[in-house]
Amino acid sequence: MLRYGCFGHREGQIDARRFAQALEAADLKGEAVLLDEAFARKRAKAHNQQEAPEHVDSTGVEQQVLEEALQDRRIDVAYTDYALLPTRQAEGLMVGAVSERMDPAEVLLSRSGFGHKDLAFGLPAKARVSYHTRRQAMQLRALRPDLELVYLTGRCQERYNASLAEGQCHAMMASVEEWAKHGAAVADLEVLRLDPQHFIPAPAQGVLAYQWRKGDQQTGDAVMRLHHADTVLALRAERKLLSNLLRKEGLGATRQNPVQTALAAYCREEDGLFHFHLALGQPLQAEAPLAETPLADAPVAATGNPRRIRLRHFDPEVLVVEAWHKLHAPAPERVFVSRNLEADGVFARAMEAHAIQWQAMPLTPPSTGGQKPDGVPSPERAILTDAGQAETYLAHFPDRKQDPLIACGEDCLQVLRRAGAGRVFALPDAADALDELALVEAVFSS
Repeated sequence: MLRYGCFGHREGQIDARRFAQALEAADLKGEAVLLDEAFARKRAKAHNQQEAPEHVDSTGVEQQVLEEALQDRRIDVAYTDYALLPTRQAEGLMVGAVSERMDPAEVLLSRSGFGHKDLAFGLPAKARVSYHTRRQAMQLRALRPDLELVYLTGRCQERYNASLAEGQCHAMMASVEEWAKHGAAVADLEVLRLDPQHFIPAPAQGVLAYQWRKGDQQTGDAVMRLHHADTVLALRAERKLLSNLLRKEGLGATRQNPVQTALAAYCREEDGLFHFHLALGQPLQAEAPLAETPLADAPVAATGNPRRIRLRHFDPEVLVVEAWHKLHAPAPERVFVSRNLEADGVFARAMEAHAIQWQAMPLTPPSTGGQKPDGVPSPERAILTDAGQAETYLAHFPDRKQDPLIACGEDCLQVLRRAGAGRVFALPDAADALDELALVEAVFSS
């Protein structure tokens, strides 16, 4: 009989039912141990120690209660959102198994809808949006600098009550899994799912980690029947990069909540290749709470416009090494893009944030009377948005074949290869030429 900890609120009971069903499917027997009294004592203590008790994160308190219950042998196993687990384990405990990955994406929830199609997320200008991680804040701010961002902590229900229940905000952020547990109790909300390849989740988001005591072989053998081995390789890449970054910042020996770092990481496998999507803001870890009072503007500017990376390889261990190098390599000084871009758009703001000089203009072929453009200094990155622009660029600048060139789509890539270009980074989808986020990723990934 496996004793597992649970909590009495709605989301906690849904989690407990799911875990009981997983045990039953694995032909295991379990016993739920309610930890509400321990949670209440822990939360009260945290309230007494904080000047702003409304910012005590109940999810973090629950994790501490679960770990203490394991250490005190009141339960045998704990299941928790892996994204919430510090990279350094609590004394005497281990994570030995993980669940299959659920949908790692996040959603925007709104009562007023997403009808402003000309603006990112469809939200009106200067809309008020609640968030609960620095990673969310930096990505919202990069795409919509006009938004008024509000920092809230706690479970989905608590954040909903403080942001949308009475119209305090236009929208709120939540993970798909959070909303799946909470949403059935709320009507009249519109839900916008954010593609995790573009709005990147936290490392290990959507995965349950199974914790037990080191040396408890009997529990370990039983819980391993729940283990989803196919999840591990991609998951390990995300967590290893997070751990390496925390060590670099001198935080490797701490038990900081990893969700509050300015790292977004999502690794997925497709057709035998692992695709790694990353965004990193600076500084990695906040030195102080993001907000001092409820529904106050949060000082998110310190995270900056994140450096975005997109890599692929058949070996996720290689991706971690390559990602580390790309995240810490000096930014290029000059970038050229062979299409028009808005002076205040996503690409322009990202280049400005990283002090990169950039130029964007389509080129006219010499065969149709196009003159070699003046004022286009040799860039450290040249993004060529289609095959015609690749041919034209090399016709005007034949001496730049060995410079770093970025090809949008297979046709563009083949033009550069036939011309003998030596250093080409490929964006596999030609449509990426129209996606300013993809162009930002190309600058830092190449």
